[in-house]
Amino acid sequence: MTIALAVLLATLTARLAGKIVQEDARDSLRKQVIRNIRSTSTYVADVIERRLSNLEGAAALQAEIVRDRIVGYPSSGWEDDLHVPFFDTLSQRNVYPIEGNPLPRDWSVTIGALNESMAEENLQERFDLVKIYGIFGFNTSTAIYRFQGNCDPDETDPSSAAYYPDCKDANNDVVTGGVVRPVETTKYLAQKAAEIGILMKPIWESHPEILLLSVGFHNSGAGSEVSFPAYTAIGTAQYISQGCEWMRKINPRTDKPYGTVVEVARCRSEGEVVNERDYNPLERQWCADQAQYPGKVRTFGPFRSSADSLWLISLGKAVFDRL
Repeated sequence: MTIALAVLLATLTARLAGKIVQEDARDSLRKQVIRNIRSTSTYVADVIERRLSNLEGAAALQAEIVRDRIVGYPSSGWEDDLHVPFFDTLSQRNVYPIEGNPLPRDWSVTIGALNESMAEENLQERFDLVKIYGIFGFNTSTAIYRFQGNCDPDETDPSSAAYYPDCKDANNDVVTGGVVRPVETTKYLAQKAAEIGILMKPIWESHPEILLLSVGFHNSGAGSEVSFPAYTAIGTAQYISQGCEWMRKINPRTDKPYGTVVEVARCRSEGEVVNERDYNPLERQWCADQAQYPGKVRTFGPFRSSADSLWLISLGKAVFDRL
């Protein structure tokens, strides 16, 4: 009986001790997990903050490049670079020091001619991401300039990315600004976009977090865009316009509305479904957000891209003319 009692007490003690150790272990692990979550969240937040801070510098640099290239818009003299801050001693006039060849339309750029190894070399750190939805979706040899209605006149397949109903050569005529929203400012912006595009490549290559670098122009309310690297806009994709009522608000830098009544009317109304080939950056919410916070780099998103299911974050800065 004594032996049996001793065994029973030892068993009970062992079970009790085991439960105490188990509870202590659970409590210790619980506290450790909480500490790890807190430290991990802090670490992740710190990494994101440092990366965004790095990207803020890129956005500010891109904004300054645009401000140097386009000065005086849309008053007299901006077309001939009368006000750019670069004086040429030979001609005794202001001249922008970089001259670029006219940029191609999105559909005319060769996409897909690169093999996988070349694509990996060009896309660098972005290759694994891009590979998910098409490894040949970009061409890093050039930027593109596009405005509403750009399309391939020879494309007759409605399922093709470059297709646009009743497309003619006039759709891509930069002098007239195309046929969808023809405005005179398009032809001047096209040349200036060529020089801006040259300086986009080094910014893009030095910031692997940037998937696409672009500058959206006001362009008399019709909108246009220079982007790097080159890509083909997907004509079967759509986005929902946010409208341009925000342009009726007063710009604190000029005490005038962001856009005239005529310019606002060139935008599509809020809620209207728009074909990707009729893209107008002024109709996007991130654009309105940037414009209404002058002098600040704004982060917007995450939001779903119009062309595919990729979730993106937009980071940028509104560019206001020096004059």
